[in-house]
Amino acid sequence: MSKKIIISDIDGTLVINDGVTVLDSTIEQFDRLRREGHSIVLASGRPDFGLKHISSPLGFDTHGGYIISFNGCRITEVKSGKLLYGAYLEEGLLSEVQQFAKAQGIGIVTYGDDCIIRGCEENEFMTLERTGCRCPSVLCEDFSRLGRVHKTIVSCESERAAELEPLMQKLFGDRASVYRSDPHFVEVVPMGVNKATAIARLVEILGVSREDTICFGDSYNDIEMIEYAGIGIAMGNSCQPLKDVADYVTKFHTHHGIAYAIENFLKI
Repeated sequence: MSKKIIISDIDGTLVINDGVTVLDSTIEQFDRLRREGHSIVLASGRPDFGLKHISSPLGFDTHGGYIISFNGCRITEVKSGKLLYGAYLEEGLLSEVQQFAKAQGIGIVTYGDDCIIRGCEENEFMTLERTGCRCPSVLCEDFSRLGRVHKTIVSCESERAAELEPLMQKLFGDRASVYRSDPHFVEVVPMGVNKATAIARLVEILGVSREDTICFGDSYNDIEMIEYAGIGIAMGNSCQPLKDVADYVTKFHTHHGIAYAIENFLKI
């Protein structure tokens, strides 16, 4: 059997509802797959530092593995700490998005080396991002002072986010990719960058076949990678558009969905 690359989203897929805990059944399957020569990859909208508390218990520090962070803007080899790929927002765009967020009265964040940088007072959705990443947040009222960043997120109630997404695509879509990664978040990332483009780069770096990729996801920002994968698997709790493009739909992430799929659909 050819060696596989198993790629998993984090929230709503790999970790249960506390945003931290990985089920023992998943850890056991990943350990077995790694021993058999397959590669494990985490793919998330979170920054690298916001994934450390998940990748370490999975053995990435000692046994190897890769992180695709910022929804495809970075690829890192965890054991060596080597950055394999990085994409950044074009100059000036970050400040424009901040001004838009201020005018709309909604939250906005970007990221430093080890913290979240917020452009306004923290709202409940920004709090979720901070606690999920297990990091502090710092206030910066003028994002033009910041250097290069991978992405920015605006946050608000889900109904408002659905309304603002097409408006933001109209305003910024000629210079960036704009999409909802969560009902409450609209992300702005470099043009043409997503989890699937990062996986394609990693496949090329590792010299393996696209057909040997297996992806697990649950949300809107996972659609491209589920479509790209040799085998794309949607969690039972996935949004319907993701289920529509998946090869299989497994159990809920809280009901051992990853382990169930490996044992019953993949048989590796």
